[in-house]
Amino acid sequence: MIGFSHYQAARAATAHLIAQGYRHPGFLGARMDPRTQRRLQGFRDELRARGLSEERRIHTTTRPSSVTLGGHLLAEFLEVAPTNRRNILHQ
Repeated sequence: MIGFSHYQAARAATAHLIAQGYRHPGFLGARMDPRTQRRLQGFRDELRARGLSEERRIHTTTRPSSVTLGGHLLAEFLEVAPTNRRNILHQ
């Protein structure tokens, strides 16, 4: 068995996005089980550490994940935190 820290993995992924120039990353989460909650906390903590926290870019549900649900979450997310391709990088 190999384990990993969902919290540290989320921090590392968020740090990577920021290093690539993304200034407004978002988090979409389904089911919100303990693993998802740890990933969300890692995402939040990494943003806060860099002074980039934006709660409106976090969108979650307790419903089970699916491709269809992901599409709905993304659409809802974009209504709350709209962006366009020109402004995604280096904002």
